[in-house]
Amino acid sequence: MHTPIVAQPMTTVDGDKAKGQFIWLGRINDPRKFGSLKDGGDDIMALSRLGRYDMEYKKVDGKWKMSDLKFTLGSVTYSV
Repeated sequence: MHTPIVAQPMTTVDGDKAKGQFIWLGRINDPRKFGSLKDGGDDIMALSRLGRYDMEYKKVDGKWKMSDLKFTLGSVTYSV
């Protein structure tokens, strides 16, 4: 199961240009690693990732368009 969360949006506008930044948290639970709960297993491997989206926008013909997108992976954590 994969559960992404996008939080803390920050956007600044300067005329027809804008910049945005969003924090991304993803968690993947993988019961296949140690057996599923329904088969009597009680260990679930979990992978947590933290990253950041940096985006740039331009206003074209009155509509905002994304002009650049960068994703930076900040950390990866494993847990059982």
